[in-house]
Amino acid sequence: MKKTNQVILLIGIVICLISFFVDERYSLPLINFKGSDMKITLISVGCSLIASSIITFFLLSETNKNYEVVDKWGLINIYKKRSDMNLSCDRHMKNLRNELDMICFGLRNFRDAVGNDIEKKVEKGLKVRILTLKPDSMFVEQREIDEGSSNGEIKKTLIDLIKWVEKLKNIAPNKKNIQIKFYDTMPLFSYQRIDNYIYLGPYLYGLTSQKTISFEYVKNRDGYKYYKDYFERVWKDNNFCSESKN
Repeated sequence: MKKTNQVILLIGIVICLISFFVDERYSLPLINFKGSDMKITLISVGCSLIASSIITFFLLSETNKNYEVVDKWGLINIYKKRSDMNLSCDRHMKNLRNELDMICFGLRNFRDAVGNDIEKKVEKGLKVRILTLKPDSMFVEQREIDEGSSNGEIKKTLIDLIKWVEKLKNIAPNKKNIQIKFYDTMPLFSYQRIDNYIYLGPYLYGLTSQKTISFEYVKNRDGYKYYKDYFERVWKDNNFCSESKN
């Protein structure tokens, strides 16, 4: 597109230059087309091409800038609701082979949807790391209020998650492949790293996690690296999280 625009600009300049060499006294008798009319026509066409190419140049510059930002950060999709994001997650989950990292609450919907598939992959060596809130944390109670959930609802999903993780450990070829850690502070964003893709989104007041905006990033871009590095940092920070749920 950029090269095409350059060609159009060049053609416009050439046409304008040609107009300067047109003899205004010259005319085409058969069609009564005077040299002066030809000169005006050439100038009009040439200037129009030049003007359109200049406008297109600025539009392309802005478009390219936006594209470069998106490409640099590897943002490949934005989902209005996390439930919409699940379609993409499920697609990449089928090809999941190596690592699954998550920052989450109880993963109730996740376990219901793909729990059996994850268990099969764990049996084949899939590594899973989960970072979640302590079930008895005051922040769990506050999140239940923020979401409008019933008292103890999120806490129960966390307890069920712990039981599920124990099941994964029992079927894994190496128990170290399955790890869960707990923190006790304001909830972090929802985070999933499915091998080469990262999905994340905020926890918003008055909305359940499935109704919040979510983002998808691809590997080898700044966004993927930024959030992966962040997960690694908090995962290894013993002042932030530990294997104790109490």
